[in-house]
Amino acid sequence: MARATPQQAAARRAALANGHTRRFADNATRAAASADPATLAAWANGRDPVYRAAAQAALKPPTSSRGGGFATLAANSPLRQKARARAATAKSAARQTQARDYKTYVESRRNDADATTNGNIVTAEGRRKGIKPSQWFTGRQPSDRYATDEMKDWLRANGPTLSATDFRAQSVDAVPRAANEFLARSSNS
Repeated sequence: MARATPQQAAARRAALANGHTRRFADNATRAAASADPATLAAWANGRDPVYRAAAQAALKPPTSSRGGGFATLAANSPLRQKARARAATAKSAARQTQARDYKTYVESRRNDADATTNGNIVTAEGRRKGIKPSQWFTGRQPSDRYATDEMKDWLRANGPTLSATDFRAQSVDAVPRAANEFLARSSNS
């Protein structure tokens, strides 16, 4: 006989205490596993003790490596799919924020360089070769021989502009840890 999950055990205890059958508790557990979060929240605060116990156990995060909560749900259950979608949305929002932050970083460096060099970033020879001032701020810097003396001084003082990849790598809290941990757990199951 298979061992009951923590969710089943909680529902079975509630069923036993209130005169219901084990089958009723198992049905409540299966219903909670495929219920959406709003339904689970309603059941968790509802009157029926068996469905309340099943919903509360489904909403509880895993407490051990054996599982409980999300860990006991089937990989393709609607609740897990919604959780994955929320994690992906959080990750996408974090990437958009990173892109915005990188753009702000590049613009601030460009404005600072413009102010410090009085707009003299590229030499006349560089302009003839098609070098644009913005190229020093894209992460792929042209040769220093096309930079004016003021720009060379600014680069020595401030260093090169980070590429978008390097900027992202420096961002420690770019993606919420919870989203990453959930994605790692769900990809292993």
